[in-house]
Amino acid sequence: MVDAIKAAYTAITATAEAQARFAGGVFPLYAEEGTDRPFITYKVDEVNPEAKGGLGNYNLAVTVFDDDYLNGAQSAQNIKEQLLEAGILKSFYFQGSDSDYSNDLKTAYVTMSFTFKK
Repeated sequence: MVDAIKAAYTAITATAEAQARFAGGVFPLYAEEGTDRPFITYKVDEVNPEAKGGLGNYNLAVTVFDDDYLNGAQSAQNIKEQLLEAGILKSFYFQGSDSDYSNDLKTAYVTMSFTFKK
């Protein structure tokens, strides 16, 4: 699983969008309180260890937090497209997205779900 987490981080930070708008702002699971927006969090879950060919199956959730909902949604879309085009992760597929507003953080966010093998 550690290799999958590292691979997800590498894939996200390799996107042009993450490099342009989120340099230093990509975090596993959560960002520290007081982190300036925009930022990205990501989470990897193992769903079926050791699938055919020795590869594990993983779910990846990538969440973009931004004070401006439209900017955050555009960044999420750009990251999604760039991740799908890059081919860094094997059998990488988009599963859907969800958006909402966090009262605790006073910010909008968009979460994208993917599956991949590692």
